[in-house]
Amino acid sequence: MAAYAKTISSETVDLAVTFRQVASLIQNTMGGTSGAIYAIFFNAVSTYLDKSTSSGACYSTFLAEALQGGLTELCKYTSARVGSRTLMDALIPAVEALHENAQDLQGAAAAARSGAESTRRMDAKLGRASYVAKEQLGSEAEGGVPDPGALGVVSILEGVAAGLSHRLN
Repeated sequence: MAAYAKTISSETVDLAVTFRQVASLIQNTMGGTSGAIYAIFFNAVSTYLDKSTSSGACYSTFLAEALQGGLTELCKYTSARVGSRTLMDALIPAVEALHENAQDLQGAAAAARSGAESTRRMDAKLGRASYVAKEQLGSEAEGGVPDPGALGVVSILEGVAAGLSHRLN
């Protein structure tokens, strides 16, 4: 595991352990399908980090690969994809953006926001919104309401980007 450690301001952070702790916290405190999806994703990222070697890749590239591995594993357990009106509408574009440019966390957050905004006029195929009458999701004239799960992904990514911005610059 030491291969995945990164020194930040005299603290050592083991990414695999960190992602595993996040997954455990989610499993113990967050209910619903979103909780299960997040737990599977973060556990899969942790497992990817445990089993992989960076093979000389820079830190951000290695993390982007782990997130892509986590998404690939998650997609085995859910049929939700972009266009389903779920948190996957934000998560998938964010991970893909990081895969394209591993150092652009702001770009990943923007991709997630764009994905979340695209859910405003979508018919819900999965998730809680699929049980809600379309009229309750806002009229087309009002612009509709973005999927709350997708907005949750945006909030997480924007928070991480803001928190790490001073460390990445």
